Amino acid sequence: MWSQATSTTGGKVATTVALVMTGVLLLGLLAVGVFAAARIGDRLEERRGNVANVPDGWPDMRPRGDADDTPGRGNGNGMMRGSGPRDFLLPGGGLGAVQHGEFTATGTDGKPVVLTIQRGAVTAASATSVGVRSADGFAQTYTVNTATRVGGGSAEQLAAGDRVIVVARKDGRLALQIWRDRSR
Repeated sequence: MWSQATSTTGGKVATTVALVMTGVLLLGLLAVGVFAAARIGDRLEERRGNVANVPDGWPDMRPRGDADDTPGRGNGNGMMRGSGPRDFLLPGGGLGAVQHGEFTATGTDGKPVVLTIQRGAVTAASATSVGVRSADGFAQTYTVNTATRVGGGSAEQLAAGDRVIVVARKDGRLALQIWRDRSR
C-alpha cells in the first residue's frame, strides 16, 4: 500500500502533507499537555501555600514563590488579586515607584483591614522590631512577632541597609510580611 501511495508525485506530496500535519498535531497535543501540567502544578502549589498559621482577621500575606522568596503567581486567598507585593497595586502586577502608602484589604474573617506598605532600607532590626526608611525620607518602625513572615529567614537576620518591602497592619504597626526588595 505504501509503494502504491508513493508511486506518483501527487501521492508523495499527499503522503508528505499527511505526515507533516500528523507531526504538527502531535506537537500541539504535547504543548497542551505541558501547559495543563504546569497549571495543575501551580494550583497545587497555591493550595499548599494557602494553609496559613495566621490569627483570625489577618490577611495571609505570604508570597507563593520559589525558595529565593520572590513573590509568586496565584490568586492569593481572596484577600486581594495577588499573593505578593508585586502582584497588586498597579496594573501588570508591579509596585512601580511606590515608596509607602496604605490600602484596605479584606481579612480572612471577611472584615476590612487597613494595611500599610513601605519600600526602603532597613535602619535597624531585631527579633521584635524592624526600622525602615524610604528613599523620600519617610521612616517607620514596625513590630515583629511570631506571626510575621520574613522572606529568607527572620527579622534579626536583616542588616542595616538591606532593601525590603514591608506590609503591616496600620493599627499597631505590626509587620505581617517582609520581603527582600530585589527590584533595584
